[in-house]
Amino acid sequence: MPPEKIQSNDNQSGLTAVNSDNKSKSNAKVPGFEDNSSEATKAKELRELLSNKRNIDNELFNFLIEEINYYDDLGDTEESDLLLKEAEGLLMQEDESNAGISNNIKSGLVEQPTIEVCVKKALSQSVDELSQEVIISNLKKEFRNYPGGLFAATKEPVFAEVFLEEIRTKQSKNWNDATNIQDVPSVEWTNEELQYWNVRHYTNKVMITLGQDLGDGFFKVAAIAPPSFTEILSTATLSALSGSGGSTERSSYISGNKVMLANAAGASKSGHTTSIDWVNIGNVGDTFYGLFYQEEPATGKTPAFIKDATYFAKWGIEEFGVGWASSDWLGTAKDSRKEDGQTPKGIARGGELSDIIADIYPKAPTRTSKTSTGLESITDKEERREKFAEMSNFEVKKHGPMKVGNWNPISANLNKLNNYYVDTNKGAFVKFKALLPENVKEKLD
Repeated sequence: MPPEKIQSNDNQSGLTAVNSDNKSKSNAKVPGFEDNSSEATKAKELRELLSNKRNIDNELFNFLIEEINYYDDLGDTEESDLLLKEAEGLLMQEDESNAGISNNIKSGLVEQPTIEVCVKKALSQSVDELSQEVIISNLKKEFRNYPGGLFAATKEPVFAEVFLEEIRTKQSKNWNDATNIQDVPSVEWTNEELQYWNVRHYTNKVMITLGQDLGDGFFKVAAIAPPSFTEILSTATLSALSGSGGSTERSSYISGNKVMLANAAGASKSGHTTSIDWVNIGNVGDTFYGLFYQEEPATGKTPAFIKDATYFAKWGIEEFGVGWASSDWLGTAKDSRKEDGQTPKGIARGGELSDIIADIYPKAPTRTSKTSTGLESITDKEERREKFAEMSNFEVKKHGPMKVGNWNPISANLNKLNNYYVDTNKGAFVKFKALLPENVKEKLD
């Protein structure tokens, strides 16, 4: 499933549902797909048909199939049918020339392009010629013959690693030196404290069941559920997904429809989407996380993004594995091409997350105060906070996606949503009755 976009996971308007009577898609028959097939068997037939195709984006297709199954489980056949049409659309996009190239690759007549080569070619222009739009266009072109296309490539850790280095080294020497990711040494933890550290990803997305129809596209909230995506995807992956198929917006809504919204002002938006992230920093292939000791951020400071969060996913340090950590580079990235420009504070470190923690806070693997409960002494807590807070807006990154086991609710924020209204025209919540149109408020009086 998607993360924040079906997005979302984290590309998009605030509404992810679609109207089943939308006629914008072609009605042409897909060869090998029977028109009289029942809706219950379409997903299976599409999978079987996919196996006989030679140049289809398998990763993206399977992503859509997962979404179809999700909405089938919810009983939302309208949304499921629309996603099936989108999957059919992917099959329709295959043409003979691309199929020929793909066949040549499989036959060994053409060398299989590597992710490293494709990324470097896409970023080969001077930094002044690159923009977010240019880079995305170049990437789609270079990965058109890669198995699974750009969508599949962006989910491989090497994509994020090469992209980051190619963009980083296009900046000033000053920036390049300050942002070099240093490999940390392996450290043995001799205490039992590693179990108390954890990594989290917060989202402000929720799946809303529309309640009472108030007219003009406004509804009450009937029910709230976790977002549909079960994988945290990078901005690069979401950009590859964007525009892949048909419309993902309904032309109209009725009570009982399910929509994914963000608990934020305006339409749903998320992820690193500015041109600076693409052209100055280069971390668009990464996914982002917060580091915690028990229930507290490692820095002792609650990040701003938690304010409106509705759910969070959580992983143990060993489960998370390899990643890298640093301060947030966005605040100083506008000067990345200036030799005298500002640079991020602190060192960027890469490796097993347990080793990164030990490198930042050397006492972590050996301290023994009250480890039977994980309760820190006042001194230990202050030392831990100080070490991690040395890096402004400290964050943990991972090259590529991360699977979500389950979403943990943030009840205080979710409870507020029950009293909000939904504006399906904008794909957003309306927090106060006073902000509703007069004719809509009349129905509530």
